[in-house]
Amino acid sequence: MDEGIDPQNMCRHLYGAMGILRELSSHASEELLVIFHEWLEEVENECAEIWEKEPGCSVKRMARLLGIPAQGAAFIMERIKAGEE
Repeated sequence: MDEGIDPQNMCRHLYGAMGILRELSSHASEELLVIFHEWLEEVENECAEIWEKEPGCSVKRMARLLGIPAQGAAFIMERIKAGEE
């Protein structure tokens, strides 16, 4: 991406986030996890729709449009771009 995202830094953040998610999963109910996964799928679909209309959309703009942190938008955008390859 043209936003200067460091892949190693992103991996460290994701690794940390996965640890938090794993910890929360042990405390969260199955229903809450299902709701989270459904929400994430909706955000990914919305991101894909925006990306289709605005292929040059910046991470900052995408984050603002989706109402999520820039790191989350960057992660989702990378997943979408990887799916296009």
